[in-house]
Amino acid sequence: MPELTHETVRRSSLSLTGREREGRASLYEHEVYGILASLGLDVPRFLFVRDIVELDEEALRRLGHTRS
Repeated sequence: MPELTHETVRRSSLSLTGREREGRASLYEHEVYGILASLGLDVPRFLFVRDIVELDEEALRRLGHTRS
């Protein structure tokens, strides 16, 4: 069973505070994955990008994409 630590609570609080500060009613998917991962749970590999130019070969490789 994953342990709830002060660091886990702090990270979760930061995600919730950011959501509130931005006036959002929900968390983004990557924020939820971050909370779950900090609890020690397995999450899918993911990459949050703000701009398509961030998707270079290295980023795609980390996600398991290989060029055929």
